[in-house]
Amino acid sequence: MREQTISDAFPPQLPGDNSYMFQAVYFAIMLPLVVYAIVEVMFSELRLRLSKLVANRMGSIQLWVKVVRTLLERLAAGDSVVVAVAVTFRTACSKRPTLPRLRLSPLELPEILFVVAPYIGLHGGRSICSSLRVCKTWHRSFIHLIWRDLELQGTQTPYRYILAKRGLIQSLVLRGNVPIRYAQLEYPHLSRLEVKANFGLIITELIHRHRKSLRHIRLRGMPHANDSHPFWSVLANLPRLQNLDMTNMVIMDNRKCLDLDVAFSTPWMELTLQNLSIYGHRPTAHLERTWHPNPPMLQKVVLRSILIKRLFADELASRLLRCSNLQSLEWDVTITDARHYCPLVPTEVDGNDQRALLWPCLTRLQLSVPNLADDKISAILMSLQRGLTELGLQLTAFGQLATNALIARHAQTLRDIDLEGCPTLTEAMEADIVTACPHLTAIRYDPDLLELHRAMMV
Repeated sequence: MREQTISDAFPPQLPGDNSYMFQAVYFAIMLPLVVYAIVEVMFSELRLRLSKLVANRMGSIQLWVKVVRTLLERLAAGDSVVVAVAVTFRTACSKRPTLPRLRLSPLELPEILFVVAPYIGLHGGRSICSSLRVCKTWHRSFIHLIWRDLELQGTQTPYRYILAKRGLIQSLVLRGNVPIRYAQLEYPHLSRLEVKANFGLIITELIHRHRKSLRHIRLRGMPHANDSHPFWSVLANLPRLQNLDMTNMVIMDNRKCLDLDVAFSTPWMELTLQNLSIYGHRPTAHLERTWHPNPPMLQKVVLRSILIKRLFADELASRLLRCSNLQSLEWDVTITDARHYCPLVPTEVDGNDQRALLWPCLTRLQLSVPNLADDKISAILMSLQRGLTELGLQLTAFGQLATNALIARHAQTLRDIDLEGCPTLTEAMEADIVTACPHLTAIRYDPDLLELHRAMMV
């Protein structure tokens, strides 16, 4: 019997036979489908493995991020934050040195660095130095933070280092007698400046050069007499300034120096004045001509330990009344020629309240006016918009009228109230406030004064 050959499988095509053509078309159609099916099976298996790997990696990363975030939130404030994080990492890595299927330590994860970074440097340079010793990745990622906040005192920091690293400086503190050449440098990213000494034209020029980047200024001294007017002129042209904090300064208020106008007519968001003396002899008519036409953007004003005359207290109050965006106000002003006087008390003309519904955005009010009358406190509380959450009336004559106004106007929003040093407060008033304010979380008063009041009633 003859053995079958390859040629027998494909018999010769007779004239007019189209079977070969059909076979070619069949193979041309089926071959790509078979290849596609094989590739699809291979890639589906690969996708399954990759998805498991990614899920495993992401789960591990999320676990580490959660652990680190919880640790940082629970740790007490101090330089031990970064050290404790590093110790936790080292302990965990010794038990589980790498993530699954990845030769990567949790210390080097970008997600971990992103969570830890905001906590580094909050408590001074020691915490930054501790973080740099954790590992090489941390050292490489956080080395620039050493120069982010710089405090200069004399020549402790060599000039050549500051000249080389000035592009990294974002916060600058000048203390004592700092050489002039330090203040004459250009700091491209400077956003915060603090001066802890009396200053002259050099600091004024420093502020002027960085007027486009400065957001926060804190001054613990006062400008020299000859430099006062240029200083306030520079402050009036800081487009990005959000917070101005001045302590132990003297504000002039006369025709030659419009300091008080500058302080309350620029688009700042926060203004803090502490331990100031305001004096001068400018009439109110001149004040109206120099007042800024648009309402100031101030959101927070702190006036603490201010010595002022009644004339300028009224002008100060008129400026505050124009701050329609005000959210927080602390008034601790001593009027030298009018004790127990508060210009914030609404006035009535022909029976109409001329200061009704003050400051629609105000949520925090602190008034420190010794022995301020009960009816005046009531008038202030009734003139405020609903929505006051924090109230402080220390040393005032807070009584029944103020209690009724507080309950009628702010009971639904009040969370914190401070009535320490109020001699006319009674237990019944305190009970009424606690009962009427459902969201109240803190109330402060002097129990000794309540005991004394109870004894006097008996």
